[in-house]
Amino acid sequence: MSEPEAVEALRDAELVTVAQGGLAEIKELQGQCLDAGIPAMAARPDESCNTGKCGTRLHLMIRDADVTRVAELMQRAWAEMVAREGVAPALPAAGQAAGEELPCPACGTVAPLVKGACSDCGLQLE
Repeated sequence: MSEPEAVEALRDAELVTVAQGGLAEIKELQGQCLDAGIPAMAARPDESCNTGKCGTRLHLMIRDADVTRVAELMQRAWAEMVAREGVAPALPAAGQAAGEELPCPACGTVAPLVKGACSDCGLQLE
């Protein structure tokens, strides 16, 4: 989807802010949304410009109906970054119940920590 197509799709829609940040960050997220076929546009928040303090922060505006799709897009991007960087997520993985043990990023052991470290290889995790 192109930016002009997104603007047209959002013309009469009630929009919600799904993210806010600097120009580069919001434009990158907007591009990811457009590539996924989700209409999105970067905008300055009206309330800050009315005070004469527009600043450099932008909002990524989408339709309320697309919030779940954008959340899934952002979660996938986060998971890809975690895998690329080789770090373990601090949050339970998808489908993992709260309270379940996470696998150790070094050895894969799934067991309670001992004094904040993996009970198998000793990697300090807390």
